[in-house]
Amino acid sequence: MKHLGIESAAPLTPVELAKLALFHNDDHECVMPVPPDAGPVPVYEKFGRRADHQFEYRGADGALLGYVLRWDARDGCRKEFSPATYWRNANNKRSWRFKAWPDPRPLFGLDRLAAYPDAIVLLTEGEKAAEAVERGPLADAFTSCRQHVIGVSWPGGVEAIKYADFTPLAGREVIIVPDNDAAGEKAADQLVEMMIQSGVRRLRRWKAPVQCQTKWDVADAIPAELSPETLVKSILERPRSRHRGS
Repeated sequence: MKHLGIESAAPLTPVELAKLALFHNDDHECVMPVPPDAGPVPVYEKFGRRADHQFEYRGADGALLGYVLRWDARDGCRKEFSPATYWRNANNKRSWRFKAWPDPRPLFGLDRLAAYPDAIVLLTEGEKAAEAVERGPLADAFTSCRQHVIGVSWPGGVEAIKYADFTPLAGREVIIVPDNDAAGEKAADQLVEMMIQSGVRRLRRWKAPVQCQTKWDVADAIPAELSPETLVKSILERPRSRHRGS
């Protein structure tokens, strides 16, 4: 994952933030890919601190499409997210803005999808979990599998599923890996329908074992009662239900 590296930059003033937060209108266009001369994302603070993570959204060709910033839950504050996208107005003035992409929004992991056309796709609830497939507690166990496994997600969480463009998953083998809570199950219900509409080749849905705590996801520590290999086997070989796309 990519962490913020603009340590010397000063936080934006309220006036500057207001300008970046202007609502989209007809004379503003989201620029994708982001041009090389766009410069870094301005510093943006929530809860009096900078984001803990900055996730890069890249297209199938590897070109930068924007970012999602994440503030982890701590010090009594819940986790928070903010997209950072690049925009141009009618006068060709360009700037970073802390707002979502226009619909349909790109997936997180399009570059991985293009790099591994035959990989099993784990559709996770959040960028952190998607990256954990290759860099988290289960990464070594996934690497030892016969078929490559990659993580993919969408921006905006459960409430934004309907705005995402899932068509790049057409023809792919997809396993929905939701967070282990009621919201995760609700998301999985929606994702099943979206995947069928998108024409995935094979679709499965996984349910976390009872040993996993509420809200557990694949980026979290492995329960003491389970091994990485056991968890990965349950994801890849014994999903709860099966569906087939067109």
